[in-house]
Amino acid sequence: MSAYQPSAPTPPSGQPPVRVHEPALPSRPPTLALILIGLIVVCLSCSIVGLAGLAGYNDGAREVERIERVTREADINRQVELALTDVAGGNRDLAALRLEHVVITLGANHAQAQALLTEVRAVTATPTPSPTPTVTPTLPDTPTPAATATAGPPPLDPDALFSEAQAASVGRDFRRTIEVLNILRSLDPDYRKAEVEQLLHTALTTLSLQYLRAPDTTNLAEGILLARQAQAIAPIGDLSYEAYIAGRYMDGLAADGMECLLSVREWQSVYDEAPQYRDVYEHLGRAYARCGDAYTYQTEYCPAAQYYRWALQIITDASVSAKLSTAYQMCAQATPTPTPTIEGVPAEGQPTPPPA
Repeated sequence: MSAYQPSAPTPPSGQPPVRVHEPALPSRPPTLALILIGLIVVCLSCSIVGLAGLAGYNDGAREVERIERVTREADINRQVELALTDVAGGNRDLAALRLEHVVITLGANHAQAQALLTEVRAVTATPTPSPTPTVTPTLPDTPTPAATATAGPPPLDPDALFSEAQAASVGRDFRRTIEVLNILRSLDPDYRKAEVEQLLHTALTTLSLQYLRAPDTTNLAEGILLARQAQAIAPIGDLSYEAYIAGRYMDGLAADGMECLLSVREWQSVYDEAPQYRDVYEHLGRAYARCGDAYTYQTEYCPAAQYYRWALQIITDASVSAKLSTAYQMCAQATPTPTPTIEGVPAEGQPTPPPA
């Protein structure tokens, strides 16, 4: 049950409650005080509506920022790990490019990456001195041999990087393809630009689809970001819609920790958009059941029964069925309470289960 529950059932959409007629009193002209009170009430209502809209927008913006932050941190950690592997294998130039991408391009305050970059730069920039030659007496016309410095590791070869990316793509190691091509683009942005972008676009879209369609949601956020990166290069077709639905699904997951009515609204909107996507119907049914629990906790059994009934139209759950039976019995013994309606939630007889 959510920590925050509705304090009262939502007003009904059917007939208004019956009023007891009282003897009419002589009408009085509105006073200035009543007019001022009315204006204050209108202003407060507008403020509440505006704040509610702003809160919803801020929640969505924070979720997008969280996804990008988590993915960025994962990329930073992976690049540092690969740089350590490159240093151990003697490929310090590639390690330096990775670390420069982390420290300079991404602007990460990563102490290990900064220290390792300083070390790699120092080793790469310092030439290995050759042994000091022994001076021996020579004839006046015999020149003394000069000491020569041994050059550091050779610079990265764009052709070699492109070949490595192609080989990784053929082997369907699309993550490696993306990493190598990003290094190549940092090294030489104009190198075989059209071919590099086409190969990178293919790797991004393919890996994004793998993540978006995986049974688990571990890499769902990264799949959305990969789709955005691919779209920045060229159109991605139906993948754009898949990434959009995945984003809506993640919004629903975030709403599961909110008050039950907000959770119902969020999952209902996702259900209306794509009822067969993953387990959307299951989440919507559980959100309805949570609202039934909330009203039961407040001994509002009639609205609780309505929410349990809505839940059972989508999911099959013996415990919810038992709760519905109890709520009906308690509702029959209590003073009738209007059944709830929610803006954006279907009326009587809805929602319906997803098609088979």
